[in-house]
Amino acid sequence: NQQKLATQDIEYQNTSIAMQQQNSQLVMALQLKKYEENLANMQQQQQELLSKQEKQFNCLLERQFTKQQIMENNMRLQQERINSHMQILLSQTPILSSSLENFEKIDELKRTTSDESIKLFEDLLATFKLRSQEEKFLLEESYKKQISTLEQTMESIETRLKSEIDYLHKSYSEKFEQHKESHEQEVQKYKEKVEDMSAIRDNEIRSIRESHDKIVDEIRYEYSTLIENIKQTKQSESQLFQNSAEYSQKLDSNIQLLDVNTKLLVGVREKVENDYGVSSLAREESLKAKEMEIKLMRESLEKVRASAEAERTQLLTLVRTLEVKLTEQIQSAREERWAMQQAAATLAARSAALDREAEFNRTCIEREREQLKALKEQLLAEQESKTLQLTEEKLAISAERSRLETSTKLLQNYDSQKARAEIDAAIEVAQKAAELTDIERKNLQRVQCEVETLKRSLLDREHKLSLKEKELEVMMQIADKRSKDGEQAIVQANATQRDYNERLKDIQNQLVSLTMREKKLAEEKIGLSKERITLQGQMRQLKYSSQHGFDTISQLDEEFPESI
Repeated sequence: NQQKLATQDIEYQNTSIAMQQQNSQLVMALQLKKYEENLANMQQQQQELLSKQEKQFNCLLERQFTKQQIMENNMRLQQERINSHMQILLSQTPILSSSLENFEKIDELKRTTSDESIKLFEDLLATFKLRSQEEKFLLEESYKKQISTLEQTMESIETRLKSEIDYLHKSYSEKFEQHKESHEQEVQKYKEKVEDMSAIRDNEIRSIRESHDKIVDEIRYEYSTLIENIKQTKQSESQLFQNSAEYSQKLDSNIQLLDVNTKLLVGVREKVENDYGVSSLAREESLKAKEMEIKLMRESLEKVRASAEAERTQLLTLVRTLEVKLTEQIQSAREERWAMQQAAATLAARSAALDREAEFNRTCIEREREQLKALKEQLLAEQESKTLQLTEEKLAISAERSRLETSTKLLQNYDSQKARAEIDAAIEVAQKAAELTDIERKNLQRVQCEVETLKRSLLDREHKLSLKEKELEVMMQIADKRSKDGEQAIVQANATQRDYNERLKDIQNQLVSLTMREKKLAEEKIGLSKERITLQGQMRQLKYSSQHGFDTISQLDEEFPESI
């Protein structure tokens, strides 16, 4: 149950860590998406502003062209009127000359009338001059009014364009500052997040290192105590083997004595059966002596058996304590191994999550780099196109200016000067638009420099994370070596335990053999008791032959003095 709960807790921790990593990845993706959207909005706004400026410039050029066409049409109409008046005058002069010639041919007296006709012709010329002057004055007034209206419209358009440009400049500068502040805040948040993650990782590595060192020290201490216990058990086993050897030697000597005694008793019994002269007193004394010897042997055997039982209980208690300690140590080693495996799994999961996050950040940086490169190329292309357009427009304006200058030199009119002033104003507006584009290009270059610095800081962080990952791998290798050393110590302990079990088996076999010998001695005792009963019966039967008994006892003393 505890293992299940531990596994569930670890799984829950792993899932929570994975969810946190996914959340951080989603937050990073949202931030990058916002950054991309802001860049797209800036690009779109810049394109809209450039398109508006182009449209305004085109409108100004179209108005200028229309004004120039109207002026040319007016000049052409005025020239046609002057030409028509000149033609009328030229057509009238030959008629008058022809009439005068006719009148001179008809009547020379009508010279007075010719003078009058000349006066009339002069009056007509004067009236034509007055009419032409009036028409010129009217045309000049109309041109002045048109020029004034055009100047007013141009001034209103210029003021409106200046106000719009100022408003757009302020709005874009405010938006750029806001975007810059938000970008700096996001960069600061990301830096703080990376620092927090690195601090958390350092703390985890430190705690894992400390726990691993503690576990290794505990395992070392436990294995040292286990080795000392095994040495003590070996010493006790050697002592037990020595005691058992001494005990077996004693038992062998006692058994030999019993065999000798049994042989002597058999010989005595045979002598008694053969010689029927054994007395009851000598038989009883010999039997009493035998009984005393048997009692002494029984007591010695019981003492030896009690000491063997005590040693056996001590050995069993030692074996049980050793088995309990070994099981406890094996269980603790398994638990520690399991904990180390879980810690290694968590570390592997965290390292994999960090690898995934680093890979995601790397892909995001590559994508941003590609986008910035595409934006840079697009801006360069737009800049080149704008410069080409501006150069073309400047060339067209210079050509138009030269044409207007030639026309002004030819006509020396106020309208051409006004058109030149309008063209100069249009050129100034175009120059201002070019300056605005240069400023926006500089702002974009500054943003690109900031993005490059951010990329460099991210690369530095990735390098630091890779170094920390290498340190963690080295620590994992050290932990694996230590776990292998612990496993080897466990294998050695298991081998010593097997040797100890084999020695215990040998001791148990020796104890079994001792019990078998004790059984044999008990059986021999039973046989001796039976023989004693038979001897007592024979002694009762042979009470009457006491004299013969003394002779047999003397003979027995002569034959077996040492045994008696």
